[in-house]
Amino acid sequence: MAWNWRGWSAGLAALAVVSGIVAGVVVSQDDATAQPAAEDFPISDGWNIIGWTGVASIEAPELIEMVQAPVSRIFAFDTTDGFASFDTTLPAVVNSLDTVTAGAGVWVFSDGGRTYLAPAPVLPATLELAIGFNLVAWLGTSGTPIAEAVASLGDALSAAFIWDATAQDFERYAPSTPAALNSSRTLSRSEGLWLLVDRQVGWELEPVLTAGCANPDPSAHEIVSGPRGPEGPDNDSVFRSLEVDPSNPDIVFLGTERNGFVRTTDGGKSWTRHREGLRHAGDLYPEVWDIAISPADPNLILAATLDSPGPPVGDFPSAVAGIYRSTDGGDSWTQIVCGLPTSRITAVAFHPTDPQVAVLGAEGGTPSFTGLSTFFPGGLFWSQDGGLHWTQSAVDPLAVENGYLIFLARGGATPTFYTFGLDGSGGGAGLGYLVSDDDGASWAPRAGGEFAGRFVPFDVSTDGQTIVTAEGGRFTHWISRDGGVSWTETAINQANGPVAISPADPDLILFGTQERLHRSVDGLATSTLVATAPRPPGHPRAAPFQQIAFAPSDPTIVYAATESYLLFKSVDSGATWEQIANLRQDVLNAVP
Repeated sequence: MAWNWRGWSAGLAALAVVSGIVAGVVVSQDDATAQPAAEDFPISDGWNIIGWTGVASIEAPELIEMVQAPVSRIFAFDTTDGFASFDTTLPAVVNSLDTVTAGAGVWVFSDGGRTYLAPAPVLPATLELAIGFNLVAWLGTSGTPIAEAVASLGDALSAAFIWDATAQDFERYAPSTPAALNSSRTLSRSEGLWLLVDRQVGWELEPVLTAGCANPDPSAHEIVSGPRGPEGPDNDSVFRSLEVDPSNPDIVFLGTERNGFVRTTDGGKSWTRHREGLRHAGDLYPEVWDIAISPADPNLILAATLDSPGPPVGDFPSAVAGIYRSTDGGDSWTQIVCGLPTSRITAVAFHPTDPQVAVLGAEGGTPSFTGLSTFFPGGLFWSQDGGLHWTQSAVDPLAVENGYLIFLARGGATPTFYTFGLDGSGGGAGLGYLVSDDDGASWAPRAGGEFAGRFVPFDVSTDGQTIVTAEGGRFTHWISRDGGVSWTETAINQANGPVAISPADPDLILFGTQERLHRSVDGLATSTLVATAPRPPGHPRAAPFQQIAFAPSDPTIVYAATESYLLFKSVDSGATWEQIANLRQDVLNAVP
């Protein structure tokens, strides 16, 4: 008998239109060692099959609300009772679908495509399949080929059917069918598919990300010396890793490009070098791009480190990077990658008052120097347990392609996080300014998107009203006095470096232009040159300033760091400066 694939496909879709879907699939979950991230799933015009990835059943109206597209009806399938439906235009007594079971697939019809943000599943998990057709959710990793996804079902699987929402048709995979006739499509987490099995069987789904959640790499306790000096384009960048303890202006951290961390506890008179717990590749540690100290618990510190985009586990160079966490004030560190799709982490920040809440930014891209063309998505993530596990935030789908180089947290009645999304590919898909007022769970655009095509160093005043931006590529400063709603180009057009607003006075602004440091006391109407960095011995040029940090507990004390690890300090709110350390010479090359 010939298989009439087109006819069966149309018939099944038509049956769904008439009747609908609930799944009689039971999800049994073991103790999880890692949490995947929530992901956006695209919704096309017409019929779509999405999967419910939550750990418990959900009421039909609530599921409809999670689909960010016009949807009035959803359909589910139960292997015993058949189809059921929920229609928002009909009286409740007419609807046959009350709840959608965890792990179920659901048909939805949309006349305006957007996205569906499904929650992160808890893995490992097992979907219990009944004899016959089962409409289920894919809980595994996005990008998994269908053959690999269903391999654990063995000979119990007769066929799998994947819905192509663009073509409005099915694709088929059957283990007994020649490969040339089978679909080779990859699955996206939170899409639904039909599985036809000839006996009761459990579909076992395993977590992908486990490193950093348990069993840290023993080699992290081996201390290596690191490179003794810049070579080629490596000019000892400090990135945005200068951080002053929120409660003590004498405790300062600086992250290095390949040498771990340095710290002072006496205002810069003496320094120690810290690498305990950091993984390394050869004699190279990951680049430290950002450091965050919890204002509520100064012993709790997170550091954003990176290498090339790539998996945070395995033998890739990227596997040594990710988020590092310290609970002893920076003496030792533990790698954390739970829930992260890549280890290229560029920025991190703590909530102003809650040490359990933190946010981070990961930059998407393809690995360098590996020959791989796989795109590893980035995005915005948040943690509710002090940085141990991470969940993807709700934000524009383009977030996975952006880079995030600065995170700021400001207090008030409703604490707010700020960041800036930049399209690293130069394709103009940068999201620009983004803000979150729900602890990082979701992010919304803020006016100022005209800067989205260029990286803009920025700072935000304590009250969140004054924002200063140094527009990259144009040497122009912009200032907003209404929280980013409107912007004014300043008379000072020297912007080419970091900016910092005094926590005590929004008109007191420091900014860098290459190796020069400037100070304004009138909101960038005028400015004064206050410091010039020299050319360090062996360095190819005068060292440009890369970060400026006011001490939160005493804004009269300010630190500024340059490329090549020259550190400057001011004790009069930035009016005068003293170079207090050459950390390459005095620490990194002096401490094995």
